[in-house]
Amino acid sequence: MNNTHHQPYTADTGAAQAASPPACQQIKLALDVHAATIVVVRMLDGAKPQPPQTMKPADFLVFGVKRLRSSGLRGQLCKL
Repeated sequence: MNNTHHQPYTADTGAAQAASPPACQQIKLALDVHAATIVVVRMLDGAKPQPPQTMKPADFLVFGVKRLRSSGLRGQLCKL
């Protein structure tokens, strides 16, 4: 898999993205978890997946909390 197209995520860029909350009913996150990084792909409602973002595990927690708070949705974890 070619990882060159992944957009890096930091807590700073996440703050800018959280400024405009998505108008959706469901957020799906697909995670590719490694020791040093997590690759996240997001789907809002039934739309196409958004580009993957690579982030550190601590940044993922900030990313997830901001998405839930800005959307007003409740979180649910599903293991596939």
